[in-house]
Amino acid sequence: MGIEENMKEVVKKRFGDSSDNEKLKQIRGIMRTFEKDWRPMRQDVLSGKIDGREYFSRLNARYSEAQDQIAKVVGAEVFERLYGHPPGVPAQLGDPDIAARAYPKR
Repeated sequence: MGIEENMKEVVKKRFGDSSDNEKLKQIRGIMRTFEKDWRPMRQDVLSGKIDGREYFSRLNARYSEAQDQIAKVVGAEVFERLYGHPPGVPAQLGDPDIAARAYPKR
């Protein structure tokens, strides 16, 4: 399941049919941009151009930016229902220290 399909499923489960289509469109755009930014980072770590620490540091920072943008679109209360935490909490999609051992720079 891709990022967009996952997002649609989460929104539907949390909001049912009461979601705002314009806001969903904006969220989809934010997540598409995140996914576009993520792909080259992923390729860099898999090729050894960057190590796992740099990859997850950059990925976590970029995802935090995307979440900040989404919070501006939906507001703090809706954001917390959607993500389970208030806006402004740094994303931790992966631990840079653990990833550094798994993906060394070559």
